[in-house]
Amino acid sequence: MIFFSELIYALNFFDFIVPVVPVLDARNAYTHLKNKLKDFPVKDDVLLKQTSLYITDMRSLHNIANEFNLFRRMVDENKNEAKIFAVIFYKNIYTQDYSLIDKEAGGLYFFIKNYCLKKLQENYFSSLNERESNLSAKLEKLKKSQHHHLLM
Repeated sequence: MIFFSELIYALNFFDFIVPVVPVLDARNAYTHLKNKLKDFPVKDDVLLKQTSLYITDMRSLHNIANEFNLFRRMVDENKNEAKIFAVIFYKNIYTQDYSLIDKEAGGLYFFIKNYCLKKLQENYFSSLNERESNLSAKLEKLKKSQHHHLLM
């Protein structure tokens, strides 16, 4: 039989608290990422700035940097480093969605599928055409009202 006082001693096993100061967060991730990817093309620097906002721990940053440095040497002779980085970033940050690609599910799968089927382009251009029609109608209305004011 365990008494209440013995239960407290059994549960209280922390002798002291060690404060943990994070080395990396979203505010300084860009600096750390830039240091890890020293020869990343300057023209794609905006990509590093935007993606670094989503890197919240050093483990993810190390994984992204190491995997990118490995793949950039093996794939496409450094012609598409930004694309390689983007896929590796997505794989490490959105692991669950990335793993759904094999099951033909998830956001990335449907985005790529719709892109390949030209549905994204069709939607984009149809929305542009609709916007152009609306603006043309407004322009005609303005021309008519201006013409009407000139006649007065």
